[in-house]
Amino acid sequence: MTPSTQDQDHVDLPDFVALKSRFDRLPSGPRADLRKVAHLADIPDLPAYYRWLGGLAPHRGLQRVAFLLPHVGHRPDAADLGRQLRQRRISELRLFQVLRSEPDADLEYLRRLLIHADLKLDWREFGKTLHYWGTHTKRRILQDYFTPHHEQPNA
Repeated sequence: MTPSTQDQDHVDLPDFVALKSRFDRLPSGPRADLRKVAHLADIPDLPAYYRWLGGLAPHRGLQRVAFLLPHVGHRPDAADLGRQLRQRRISELRLFQVLRSEPDADLEYLRRLLIHADLKLDWREFGKTLHYWGTHTKRRILQDYFTPHHEQPNA
């Protein structure tokens, strides 16, 4: 039995925590370039993007990561995005704006939400969300927003 394409992509996923760390170590100029870029489509035109890649092959998933990386901190084992948005009392209307928007506008709206909410996410998981970004991942964020989560003891 051969692995599915998604399984093959999963094997080839980069270390998103290391990519966050690499971004944090960039000089201030390239970090500012990535932070200030207005549109996702402009990412491949930035020398800072290629410096940050550090030899990785550029692709759409890494463009999405680079677009949001400057606006989200890292905290291991952090609650998922949907849950944190609910905890920060982000309006469900703003979340639906992200979910119903077309690509690339959806990520531009998400970036505004992330800046407003000032979140720290686990980049191991959030990086995967961005890598596989699409209808399914947006729906999972919505489900996490509305589904009650029970606190685990000692968590």
